[in-house]
Amino acid sequence: MSLVLGTVLLLAATLIASACSNTQAQPDLIGKINSVQQVLQGDKPGLILVNTLGDKTADKYVLTVTTDTLIQRQAGEALGPASFSDLRVGQDIKVWLTGPVRESYPAQADAKTIVIVGSSGFAMGHLVP
Repeated sequence: MSLVLGTVLLLAATLIASACSNTQAQPDLIGKINSVQQVLQGDKPGLILVNTLGDKTADKYVLTVTTDTLIQRQAGEALGPASFSDLRVGQDIKVWLTGPVRESYPAQADAKTIVIVGSSGFAMGHLVP
């Protein structure tokens, strides 16, 4: 009985420690925006075409951006809010996906989180108006 209780407590401690971790999972894609298409249909503000940098699955993705997609701008370690209208051709981005990647060319997927990489729009870690 005490062995089972000890195992359960060890498992619970491990789960709590991993949940409290500050490490963020690696992005599913890292690439450059090739085109931005505003759609404004239902919960979809638009689509972006991304050329990936050495992705093992595909070299191009059409990403659906929804109202649930978190869009941020990164400068160094600082993250600030951004929106679909901040996405521009030529920007480097990191993307986390939600749901399956649809088999096509270019591959199609839904973006859960998009981080615009670079310092434009930031001053001392804060967005410049």
